Amino acid sequence: MSIVKVGRDQGTAAPPRMKSDRHTVVRAVTTLLDNAYKFTHDGKIRVLLSIHGEHAAFTIEDTGVGIPAEAHRMIFDEFRQVDGSTTRGYGGSGLGLSLARRLARLVHGDISLTSTPGVGSTFRFDLPLRIRS
Repeated sequence: MSIVKVGRDQGTAAPPRMKSDRHTVVRAVTTLLDNAYKFTHDGKIRVLLSIHGEHAAFTIEDTGVGIPAEAHRMIFDEFRQVDGSTTRGYGGSGLGLSLARRLARLVHGDISLTSTPGVGSTFRFDLPLRIRS
């Protein structure tokens, strides 16, 4: 597996500063990265940060096992995994993605998913650049 580092181009302006709960944002992104790493044995994980007006989006793309469409609705539920059998190939309690979504919502954001089995998954964490009190 390789991790692709994507940086900004030379000569471009620095992105606007975010005013949010740094710990919560970092924890949500780290949880999504941990999930991508867990399910990507061969291939790539790519992290992107994009700014759209007053919103930021962290996108974590992987070429891992992917998630079937019928599991997309439940994947953020606590204690739920796509393979819930006792012989599943991946460990864990099924709390990672649920935690990531809760953290995202604490900073007025959310996480969305697109995925195809055998191709990989993309998790997008959208949040405002500034939390309004």
